[in-house]
Amino acid sequence: MSDKVTPNYPDLLGGLTGGSRCNINVLQLALAVRPRVVRAGKPFEAILVVQNAADVDVDLTATLYLPDKDPRKLKNPFISYHTRLVIGLRPAEVGYIKLPVACAAATAPHDGYKLGMAVQVKPLAKPQRIRQTNGGGPVNALNEAVQEEMEELGKLHFSTDKQFGLSDMLEVPFGVMSGRVGHDVDPHPGWVSLWTMSDYDDPAGMFQSYAKLLAEHVLPKLTPEHMLEPLRQATLSNFEKAGYALKPAEALFIAKMLARVLQLADPVHDLGDYRADHVYNVLQTIHTHLGDGAEAGEPVELPYWCQAMLRAIADNREAARHPVNIISQRLYHDLLRDAVPLAIQLIENEVGTTLGSSEDAQNYTEQLIHQLNQSAGLAFDYVYMPLVMGGLICGSRVVIQREHLDDSIRGLQSALEVRRAEQNEANTPVFEMAGQILDRYSQQFNFVM
Repeated sequence: MSDKVTPNYPDLLGGLTGGSRCNINVLQLALAVRPRVVRAGKPFEAILVVQNAADVDVDLTATLYLPDKDPRKLKNPFISYHTRLVIGLRPAEVGYIKLPVACAAATAPHDGYKLGMAVQVKPLAKPQRIRQTNGGGPVNALNEAVQEEMEELGKLHFSTDKQFGLSDMLEVPFGVMSGRVGHDVDPHPGWVSLWTMSDYDDPAGMFQSYAKLLAEHVLPKLTPEHMLEPLRQATLSNFEKAGYALKPAEALFIAKMLARVLQLADPVHDLGDYRADHVYNVLQTIHTHLGDGAEAGEPVELPYWCQAMLRAIADNREAARHPVNIISQRLYHDLLRDAVPLAIQLIENEVGTTLGSSEDAQNYTEQLIHQLNQSAGLAFDYVYMPLVMGGLICGSRVVIQREHLDDSIRGLQSALEVRRAEQNEANTPVFEMAGQILDRYSQQFNFVM
C-alpha cells in the first residue's frame, strides 16, 4: 500500500493565536477573556475557541472556574449563572463557547486574576486525525459573517496554558480596574460555529475521509432502479416551480440523463463507454487514489454531485445512508452541472457537430440553473437542448424493470408535437435537431423490435 496523505484542514484557531494551541484528546483549544481588562461592576465573557482535529463527532463539556476571592479577601467577586456547557462538535468543526460572567462592583482592581476552563472530550467514534497537532492547512475564503467574527476574536489575548488535575483545565489571566463605562455583553451562554467541513472548497480531504462510505453506502444505491423515479419526481417539481410544466415523457428522459451520470459513478456494465469522461467514474477514482499503487499528492477529480455529497456527509454522516433522497432533493442542481456537459457530449457524438467549447457548456449549465431558480423565463430550447435529447440518446442504457421504452419514445413524440406551438425562428434549430434524433431512435427501436 502506498503512503496516504493525512488531510490537514484549515487552521482557524492558529490564525487567532499566532499558532499556539492546547491539544486535549482530538480537540485544539485556546482561552480568552473579553475584554481582557474588566470594569468592576460590569459583565464580561469567557471565550473558549475549539477546533476539532478529527473526522468524527465529538462531545465537549466545558466547566468554568472563577476566582473565589479578590486581594482584599472579598468572597465571590465574580459570579456566573452558566458555568457548564455541553456541546456536540461535528467533524472538523471550529467555533467558540461563550460564558457570561458578572464582576461585583466592590471587586478590587488587580491585574493578576486567573479564570479557568476545565474540558472533558469524548469522541463518538474511532477518530482519524485531519489536522496536525501543531496546526492545520491555510484558511481559504470565509463568508463575510465569519470574517467579522474572526476579526473580533483576533483582538483578544488567548492563552493555551494548561493545568492538570482531575480534568484538563486551561487558564487565562485577566485584570480588573475601577468601574465606569464597560462593554456590552450578551448575557446568554452559547456556541458559535465558525467553520465545518461543508465550508471546505477542496474536496480532497473529504474524499480521503469518506471514500469508504461512498463506496459502501452511496455508490450501490445509484442504479436506475433506485434513482430514476425520485429524479423524475424532482425534475417535474423543479421545472414546474420555474414556470415550465413538463410533459411526463420529457421529465422521464431528463431523469434518464441525470440517472446516467450517477450510473457512471459505478459503471459495472459500462467500462467501455467512451462517451463518458473519466471524472464521472467515482469508483475508479477511489481505486486510483486509495487503492494499492496509489500515489500521494495526485489531484482528485470528482463530479459536482459527488463533491456536494461529500459535504453533506461531512455535515452529517447519516447522509451516506440516504443518498437517493439527498441527491434527488438537495443536490439536484449539482447533478445538473454534471449532466448538461455529458448530454452535450452525447449530442455532439450523435450528430457529428461540435456545439461549443467546454467553457460554453459550463456557461450554458449555469444559465439553465439560473432560469430554474426563477419563477418564469425557462423556454423550450433550454429544456430539450441538451437534457431531453441527451436522455433520449442514453435512454436504452438507463432502464428499469417493466419499463416499455417504445411507449416512452412515443410519449416523447407526442410531447414534441404539442411543443410545436412554442416554435419560433430562434428555437427552430433545436426543434429540428430534436425531431431528427427522435426519428432516428424511433426507427432504431422499431428495427430492433
